[in-house]
Amino acid sequence: RERLEFQIKQGMNGLDMGYMGQSGLVSILDCRLGSVTIREPFAKLRENLSILEPHQHLGSRVPLRLLLRDDGRGKAIAVLYVMTKGPVDSRPLEDWLKTGGFGGWEIRRVRNQKLRFVSSELVITSGNPTVQIRIAGRDLILTATSFSQVNRKAANVMVDLMLEQINPDGRLLDLYGGYGRFGLAYADRGGEALVVDSAPDALESGRAYVRNTGLLVKYQENDLGRDDLSGIDASSFDAAIIDPPHSGADGAVVDLLNGRGPERLIYVSCHPAALARDLKLLSGYHVDLIVPIDMFPSTSDLETLVILDRK
Repeated sequence: RERLEFQIKQGMNGLDMGYMGQSGLVSILDCRLGSVTIREPFAKLRENLSILEPHQHLGSRVPLRLLLRDDGRGKAIAVLYVMTKGPVDSRPLEDWLKTGGFGGWEIRRVRNQKLRFVSSELVITSGNPTVQIRIAGRDLILTATSFSQVNRKAANVMVDLMLEQINPDGRLLDLYGGYGRFGLAYADRGGEALVVDSAPDALESGRAYVRNTGLLVKYQENDLGRDDLSGIDASSFDAAIIDPPHSGADGAVVDLLNGRGPERLIYVSCHPAALARDLKLLSGYHVDLIVPIDMFPSTSDLETLVILDRK
């Protein structure tokens, strides 16, 4: 994996790092699922937790979450989320992050833990905390908090599968598209794409890439779970691809596709239960092909690409 997230909490023997289990924090000394690029700085941070020990509110009254990412340039970057509504004294946190040897890092305050990826506030940044992704021979730059798949090779397999299944020079509707990984790959083959997502940073990364490449991709900001989608004419596209979050597709998206969706639909899912529910709800389509990709070994999650055609 090129992205790992850990929790930092006060335990019986002081601060500890790991994953949350059913009965509390599971201490992690090393995570071999991660790339070497992010495992090495994780080890350094773990060795230097003592820097934070004098500040006993950290990891107790003020929970901490640490996101580590491979930046695509041979370095790791970090985002440290501080869960508090009050002011953040970043000095000990900065001293701690400096021991990791990162290419860049950010400290962000989060008032609502469930919305940390979309509503965190930047406290301080250092270096170049961005992620570089190579697409069609050019580099796309993402912010540290923008979503990308945890495994680039597996993500490329999904892109290739998509391209095999749809007309190469038509129009693609890319819903929950983020920076447009699918839409950009499709446009690079000669087609056009509309990418719809709610994350402004990811959309701007895609727009910057398109300005440099001239690919026929447009970006539209919509919260697919809340906004009125009547302005999206899904019937004008040759195919659609949706890659919703873990919870699955929003009801408005299902209604849009059932009502006036294109002839071919590709559904990318990481949660089998949500996928099964949504395939039943997508009553205007029948399943043609299911391709599982084990991107999350030893977990209940399974990345799956499903090809559907209109009934």
